[in-house]
Amino acid sequence: MTKKLVIVANLGRLKVYRVAKAAPGRGQKLDLVEDINFINAHTRFRDMVTDQAGRYGIDTGNAYLKSDYEAQGAKREIQRRSVREVAEEIDRVLDEEEPEGWYLAAAPEHHDAILAEIRPDHRERLVWSVYADLVKSRPAVVLRKVKEAFPYKKSA
Repeated sequence: MTKKLVIVANLGRLKVYRVAKAAPGRGQKLDLVEDINFINAHTRFRDMVTDQAGRYGIDTGNAYLKSDYEAQGAKREIQRRSVREVAEEIDRVLDEEEPEGWYLAAAPEHHDAILAEIRPDHRERLVWSVYADLVKSRPAVVLRKVKEAFPYKKSA
């Protein structure tokens, strides 16, 4: 039997399942291999960039002043780092498990960014890719959605 993985992800959580044979006459099932929570995705933005009083800091070189400005682009940078963290974990799992093929179901708003950060040699083995946040779904639902999905088309 070929070794295949199903990976479901959003910026807060990553689950990796191995496709396995179920009892005779029952088809396939998913066995959980890893379940990873990303703490930064669960932290509120204001808690990352403010002090206890809720003010944003400005570094003037000599002193650290407090003001009411919001760091420009900070939310985007945090999101970019979170996407990279998820992609690095996917790469690590694919290196460890060495599947012949794998499936990805990622939250629609981050799907393309996560896929772009995954190493090219791993993207070559991607069988299907689904724009769906299935992290909180039961394994049977995940397997059904993957089977219903359209095949991922590799770019030339």
